[in-house]
Amino acid sequence: ARAIQKGAVPTNIPTLLAAANLIALQKKADLYDACGKPVIRPVAIGEVWRRLAGRRTFSRAARRHGKALTAFGQYGVGVKAGGEVVRHAIGELAAEMPGLALFGSDAVCAFNYVARRAIWEECLRLGDPDVLAYVASFYSEAAFQAVHAVSEDLQRDCSTSVRSWTGVQMGCSGGSFLFSLTWTMRVLKPIALDTAL
Repeated sequence: ARAIQKGAVPTNIPTLLAAANLIALQKKADLYDACGKPVIRPVAIGEVWRRLAGRRTFSRAARRHGKALTAFGQYGVGVKAGGEVVRHAIGELAAEMPGLALFGSDAVCAFNYVARRAIWEECLRLGDPDVLAYVASFYSEAAFQAVHAVSEDLQRDCSTSVRSWTGVQMGCSGGSFLFSLTWTMRVLKPIALDTAL
């Protein structure tokens, strides 16, 4: 995992390790789309060595850079159960200050649409050598994802494979950090700087 983290593996190995099994699971038994088909959620399970390298790289990166992201309104990065901590703090703030207006955003499927070039540029600006090595290894090529359909009796059937060219890669342990970094520097930081004027 350390060799992967440092980018010290042959160039064809990251391409193999970036592959993931993509499994379509039905979200809820009673949830259907406009065409009457069950709504499914694709779940990607990345290779274990890549997940270990990513976890090691990005848990350290989150501790080192989480406060810098918080300065521009991206909370919960590098904090254990960060989303829960933020939710609890907002609840307390709202109770103490009735009439307080809060703004929250949830960009549906935003992880899938962030440009890989933007991820790379923000990682370069960040200048963390471990993050740069990881991103150079796993985000320079499109990742293969084997698509599996799961039947009601939980039998898997691999029907095809797709390549992932945009967004953070499903099954990547660093996906939330990479997305948060890019979102903060490209969207939240300009807003914060603009409103400070």
